[in-house]
Amino acid sequence: MDLIYPHHRPNLTREDLLEVYAWPEEGSYLRANMAASIDGSARDDDGRSEGISSPADKDVFKLLRHTADAVVVGAGTVTAENYGPMPVREEWQSWRAANDRSPLVPVVVVTNHASISPEARVFSGPPGSSLVATAGSADPERLQALRQVTEVIVVGDDEVDVPTLRSALTERGLSRLLTEGGPHFLASALPILDELCLTTSPLILGAPVEGARPAPDLLGGMEVASRKATLKSVIAADDSLLVVWNTADR
Repeated sequence: MDLIYPHHRPNLTREDLLEVYAWPEEGSYLRANMAASIDGSARDDDGRSEGISSPADKDVFKLLRHTADAVVVGAGTVTAENYGPMPVREEWQSWRAANDRSPLVPVVVVTNHASISPEARVFSGPPGSSLVATAGSADPERLQALRQVTEVIVVGDDEVDVPTLRSALTERGLSRLLTEGGPHFLASALPILDELCLTTSPLILGAPVEGARPAPDLLGGMEVASRKATLKSVIAADDSLLVVWNTADR
């Protein structure tokens, strides 16, 4: 991996990547990490992101996860990607301890209608490794079933209110927040997103096969207010570009 903006630095080490992807020392910060094809699809024909990733993208993916306080993900992506609890690998445990991070990185599952199964693999970890964020209009029986396997917080009336969710997580000491989508959750989080880490893979996927992945759109076809981003860094690797965009309103 070679850093090519804002300056040139070849053969990036893990320490270099920690510098490029450093979290702010203070305050709440919401960072998204996504991958897309050249024509904007965030999913391959199997409906997953695996087919548009790369070794370099996976390295950054792991680094961002292991340095975050929590990973926030929409329930659709949790199901499609078969998310499990997020283990902190031994190589990162000492780093987290030295940087005042909790040993656990909880996965926060966002679902407006509490529509994820309590038997999902993401809930198979130890206490504190998962959390469900849902709306007050969710079915009470579903909520009760989920409360048997994880903590549930209600943040919004008819749908999850992302700013309220962010505040609730920050109050729990989870201020460095990483979201991995999916596209619909990314669109809903966009108004308060601070940073977008976007890997553009060297693929052109074209129109989806009927019944397979969604039509190409990093935001899942949802309407969002236009906004301007500023370029923060660019890494070239494996014919892919790993770009960091500052998306916060300043």
